[in-house]
Amino acid sequence: MRHPSREWKFILPVIVLTIVLAGADLWYFNSQAGPAGAPAAVSAAGDCFFDPEKKPFPNHQALVTVSDPYAGTYDAPVTVIEFFDPNCPHCKNLYPTMKQVVAQYGDRARFVFKPIALPGWDHSVPQVLAMYAAAKEGKFMLMMEEQMERQQPRTGLSLEELKEIAAEIGMDPEAMAEQVQRGEGREYLLSQRQMAGQIGVTGVPAVLINGKFVDGRSRTVECLGALIEQEAARAP
Repeated sequence: MRHPSREWKFILPVIVLTIVLAGADLWYFNSQAGPAGAPAAVSAAGDCFFDPEKKPFPNHQALVTVSDPYAGTYDAPVTVIEFFDPNCPHCKNLYPTMKQVVAQYGDRARFVFKPIALPGWDHSVPQVLAMYAAAKEGKFMLMMEEQMERQQPRTGLSLEELKEIAAEIGMDPEAMAEQVQRGEGREYLLSQRQMAGQIGVTGVPAVLINGKFVDGRSRTVECLGALIEQEAARAP
């Protein structure tokens, strides 16, 4: 006969993991749909939409600082901002799409990446700090790709795993580890998470084009491209 306490010893971690991932999914799905009875998204470019439930941020350039890693053309008329958590499964799913959009539209847009740790997901903090360290050496995209490839939503990547990535992408792993352990960039990370909440980010991934939130249904290569081209055409 099995002892009940032994069964709970194995069942309890599964319950905890389910609750944690459900919380992350709630954050994600809050960004996908508005409240019950909300109107359908307004068409912006054919069948591609901005989110009608999210107020655009008019001065979108103010959201970008010199500390933010970016790809594409710095002074382009269109700025695409993505908020994400490196351990968010939905962010990992969006990554190949964003990578392709950067490759296709990098000459017409600046892509700004804002990694933030979801509330309660402190295990994501060292990974974000490792991304900041990589950004200083122009290796942010490489660090981001490797982290997404090795994603461990429940625990995050260990410092040793981050050091392995650093070595593989041509960084000094010990120097990177020291920056992470010192918490270099932690205050900026927290300020960006706070700012995200203030402008209406309720879940990740969240993508803004010139301050307008992209509807969750339009986070495809085709739609992101169409919305970028639309905003470029409207630029003075």
